[in-house]
Amino acid sequence: MAKERALTLEALRVMDAIDRRGSFAAAADELGRVPSALSYTMQKLEEELDVVLFDRSGHR
Repeated sequence: MAKERALTLEALRVMDAIDRRGSFAAAADELGRVPSALSYTMQKLEEELDVVLFDRSGHR
C-alpha cells in the first residue's frame, strides 16, 4: 500500500496562515481550528519532508 502524502492543500493553507499570522494560535483563530490541530498538521508535513518548518521554542 502506498504511503499517504502529508503535503495537501490543507497543509499548505495551515503553513501559510501560521507564517502570515506569526503564531499557531493566531493561525488557528483565522482557520477556525484549535492550535493543536495545526501543530499536528505541521508535524506530519515536517516528517514527510524531513525538515523543520517552524521554530516551536515558545513566545517571542
